[in-house]
Amino acid sequence: MPALIAAVDRVIRPWSTKQGRYLLIGCFCAATHNLMLIGGDLAGVGYVAMTLASFAVLTPTAYALHARFTFGERCSGGGLLRYAGGAAIGIPLSLMLMALLCSVLRLPVAVATPVTTVLLFLWNYATAHLAVLGRLRRC
Repeated sequence: MPALIAAVDRVIRPWSTKQGRYLLIGCFCAATHNLMLIGGDLAGVGYVAMTLASFAVLTPTAYALHARFTFGERCSGGGLLRYAGGAAIGIPLSLMLMALLCSVLRLPVAVATPVTTVLLFLWNYATAHLAVLGRLRRC
């Protein structure tokens, strides 16, 4: 029994940190976004429309999850607006990063995509912090 408890603790402990909880929610949102875009494509809906639909669905969902689960704070209208603003800036930011990495620096998409994902992860982490807490603070 102690071995089982230790194993469960090893699985749960990383998610008990703020960074772990942010990563868990971020992965959930990224997977949901990808499923929405792929499902929309299979249904014949363009990726621009599905990106907007994903933004509409995931922005309030992600904000609520980050506020309550990641940061342990109450949701607020102002926080949601700040979060939505950061998320909205992320859409053209992603497209600009891909254009810069692929067209200007001539990196292959297989390299540019993970770089863009990491940079946007950091961007989203900072904007989530600012939206929920109203400031950046060390975790």
